[in-house]
Amino acid sequence: MNAKSNVHVSSSVDGAAKAAADFWLQCATAAIQKRGAFYVAFSGGSTPKYLHRYLLMDEYREKIDWSKVHAFFGDERMVGRDHPDSNYRMVRETLLDHTDVPPTNIYPVVDDALLASAEPAQSASVFAANYAKILDQRLAHDKQGRIKFDLVMLGMGADGHTASLFPGTSILEESARNVAEVYVEKLKAWRVSLTFPVIEQAHQRLLLICGEDKAEVLAKVLRPADKHDYPVKRFASMPDSQWFLDQAAASKLGAA
Repeated sequence: MNAKSNVHVSSSVDGAAKAAADFWLQCATAAIQKRGAFYVAFSGGSTPKYLHRYLLMDEYREKIDWSKVHAFFGDERMVGRDHPDSNYRMVRETLLDHTDVPPTNIYPVVDDALLASAEPAQSASVFAANYAKILDQRLAHDKQGRIKFDLVMLGMGADGHTASLFPGTSILEESARNVAEVYVEKLKAWRVSLTFPVIEQAHQRLLLICGEDKAEVLAKVLRPADKHDYPVKRFASMPDSQWFLDQAAASKLGAA
């Protein structure tokens, strides 16, 4: 299984993050050379912080024209931009604030004023609609009129979710919208997330998955014959999806 050309296994989280950073740099360089800008959707969680640390090292940072980077977010919680659980805050503090990405090139999902004045369900719906408009205005379109990210960064939860595409939620059936609100029952919380169509349309997808708690589900995700319908499995057969794993997460691939 790990012999697949798009599955990259490293001995440690640090090694997986470095391999992912190499790929990130490759995507950014190619997009800026070809299209004059790099449109990337960042992921939340703790694992991307390792990748961000590499991107801030001189050998990476000095090779990137950060003024051409446009930073979006794959999903977001219904919390303020300065809240500890905010994906926006995490990405800014661990990466963007230490680069020359112009503030006008950073596109948060949440509007703090609306968040404070509306119910979570209403806020999520409005944020999703507004973010879809931003994507349509900012991103390049292909000949079919579909918007195209250069890179969408993803992770995977132990339940097989990615972004805020959780098992058993209505957003998994969304085919018309690029961004949608979703209520995650087990979290008792609303989220806003990119949907399958816009993630699948991206030029590239980077999946950074680490930790022994992911091993069993990941083996099923990357096993073509497995019938489990994990959301992240949608990307397993796509050649433009690159999977960066540490040995702990990959420990059960041999049995797949």
